[in-house]
Amino acid sequence: MRANFFIVSALFLDTWGGDVIIDIVPGAGPNGGNALKSSAPRPWSDQTQAQVLNTDCVSAGERIAFSAKIKSNANCLIYSWDSTKRCNDIILHTNKGGVREYHRVATITADTPDAGGWHHVHGIHVHTGNGEKADLTKIYFADANTGWDVYTADVKAYVLEQNCQALVLNSDMEEKDLYWSYTDRDRSKIKVITPGAGGDGHALRVYARDHAWRGFRQLLDSRCFASGEEFTINAKFRLTDASLAGVTCDPNYQWNSNEGTQCPSVVVYGKKCPGGDVYQQFWNAISVRTL
Repeated sequence: MRANFFIVSALFLDTWGGDVIIDIVPGAGPNGGNALKSSAPRPWSDQTQAQVLNTDCVSAGERIAFSAKIKSNANCLIYSWDSTKRCNDIILHTNKGGVREYHRVATITADTPDAGGWHHVHGIHVHTGNGEKADLTKIYFADANTGWDVYTADVKAYVLEQNCQALVLNSDMEEKDLYWSYTDRDRSKIKVITPGAGGDGHALRVYARDHAWRGFRQLLDSRCFASGEEFTINAKFRLTDASLAGVTCDPNYQWNSNEGTQCPSVVVYGKKCPGGDVYQQFWNAISVRTL
């Protein structure tokens, strides 16, 4: 699944913007490892540690996964766009022949930090034509309050191998929330819970949803989809009330949001398809429920 690691050594660390002080802090990382620190005050929220990547081996359409551990202020807000309070994201910048692109390639999905307050920031990015063999490719950790120190560790970027027989990555949540994201940043929250289905492992809980449409999602490999092919979608879900007690739903209804009795749907959304965007919604028609 993983190949072509780009980030290989602290020797290649850089900054995004000038007047930023960065230091290697031994023992400050997760499990007592090293961490990289950009010190406050920083001139701008985007000015943090960074690294130039060599992506000459990555073609347009290929998928790059980004992952890192990050820590700034203990009270940073994961699900906010407020630039004075929100946590860091990873931004990918490319410049090819003067054409500049900025992509938010990784965010914090779950409000479940590791021991020591470390959050996992991660995501999947589809490499663009302007990013292919760019003159400059660089990642940086954007958006934290300029008065906060920013610590990063375990930074990775790698190409995901194409596997059309297993489109959903980390489908059993063995790696917690890796590769998963929210449907809307400021409309719901996600938590990693233990145990998962079957009494072991992990599961993802979506809560504080302001609409029935809010849930979580994953970017699939669009190269695997061809006209006329059929796909089987399987998943386990559990519905709870505010006290986390199990509740029932009616699988015979797909559009019963006024009554609120319908079961969760699976949505497949295709963007920029030859005939336009495609939006398909599927739901469980088998009356089998486990509370």
